[in-house]
Amino acid sequence: LMRRDVLTLSPEDAIEAALRIFEESHIGGAPVVDPAGRLIGVLTLSDVARTEHVEDGRIQAQPSRFELAEEVGEEETEDPDPNAIFFSKENYSAALLGRERVADWMAREVISVRPDAGLAEICEVLVGQGIHRVFVTEGERLLGVVSSMDVVRCVARELRPRSRG
Repeated sequence: LMRRDVLTLSPEDAIEAALRIFEESHIGGAPVVDPAGRLIGVLTLSDVARTEHVEDGRIQAQPSRFELAEEVGEEETEDPDPNAIFFSKENYSAALLGRERVADWMAREVISVRPDAGLAEICEVLVGQGIHRVFVTEGERLLGVVSSMDVVRCVARELRPRSRG
């Protein structure tokens, strides 16, 4: 179930480069690892799209003062559509153009499971935490990732009618 070939980011990567990687790879987030390979955070499209980062239609480096965009209880629970997130380059604030780093935007709280976690435990974590990917770690070392789509693929395989023969 776990994917081992995980695209990772460095905390020193420019946010613009991370967004380009997301767009080109058709992914909604990636773990952030330090030079020793330790998992230190995660950056998702949701982190970039938070309303406190957008002011006057431009992505800003410093958080702004915004209220929740959705009514309480109706917060978006899915990763945003990348097409709705990727602003054209002229919409980036000057502070972001090549100078903002992943470390400034990433979530430092990372939800992870042990390598021996079963499907039921992984599903409980995904649903309980309201997330779309959980990292598999041994200590601080990243081993892989399981996304909600990986779970769906696994369940679909199990539900597929078996041929009799």
